[in-house]
Amino acid sequence: MSDPLVSVLIPLYNAENYLSECLDSIVNQIYKNLEVIIVNDGSTDNSLPIANEYADRYGWIKVYSQENSGAASARNKAFSLSTGDYIQYFDADDIMHPEKISSQIQRLSEYDFDQNIVATGKWTRFFKFTNTLQFPPLVVYKDYDNGLLFLKEAWSHFDYMIGPSWLIPRKLNEKVGGWNSRISVNDDGEFFARVAHSANKILFVPESIVCWRQDNSISLSKNISRKGMESHLLACDNYMKIMQKDLDYNELKYALAMQYSKFIYRAYPLYPDLVAKAETVLKKLGFSSPLSMPTKKFRISTKMIGFYPTARLFGAKDKLMKKFRRVMDK
Repeated sequence: MSDPLVSVLIPLYNAENYLSECLDSIVNQIYKNLEVIIVNDGSTDNSLPIANEYADRYGWIKVYSQENSGAASARNKAFSLSTGDYIQYFDADDIMHPEKISSQIQRLSEYDFDQNIVATGKWTRFFKFTNTLQFPPLVVYKDYDNGLLFLKEAWSHFDYMIGPSWLIPRKLNEKVGGWNSRISVNDDGEFFARVAHSANKILFVPESIVCWRQDNSISLSKNISRKGMESHLLACDNYMKIMQKDLDYNELKYALAMQYSKFIYRAYPLYPDLVAKAETVLKKLGFSSPLSMPTKKFRISTKMIGFYPTARLFGAKDKLMKKFRRVMDK
């Protein structure tokens, strides 16, 4: 397999303001053995005509449509229509560096394209423009010979690899199954947790860079509705299922407890019944109360006034910052 085909799979929903920039970044990839499968998930704006323009211009870009069924359904359909040896899930509002895929393919070739080895890379957030990108160091920016160690460190430190950072073998995707259509918030975290858990090795490729857009008002990651929080809790519960046979590992219990604590931080005080469910799981893991978020100020405040007053205080601050950003973006 000297030049494997890479399938770039894109769920598309009302992304007319971002899609051209996204597709241009794919068209400009140094690595050329690509196919792009776009599944239009019932868009009501100009997204579909834009996608069709690119498909008319480039024969290796294919566009399909379905009734609005959610991003997970669109990704699963895109995978079923793809033929690539490697799978690149991507979002219609994000951007990839020209060497994103080529650098990962080069690294994977050093392991003879072992179908149980995956590649990740660097990522950064951006608002509208990419001319002032910053890449803070993350704990998970390194190779892992053990998927459990990756998950333990990622969950414990609230570090993660966003979905578009990954490049995964088709056979491994088939092994772990599709995206969970019941999960909207943190669907990528749940899916790639299954990928990491099944992988024999995770390669970090610093030259592989993805830019994650933050000025998209319909981004699912920002959803704190009840449905969104139920989805987040389900993702955490699925983490538990994935790790069921590994729970004798105390550091992994701590990592899972951190994920439930993060959920409680987001859900409190809006959804007390969901918070109570998460607290029950924490107790089963051996923790009597939520764990502090991993920032110095949050830890100090938690020691002084407790987790829940701190969560309320920091939650109010986060809301003010989001409002400020929205005003500045206009």
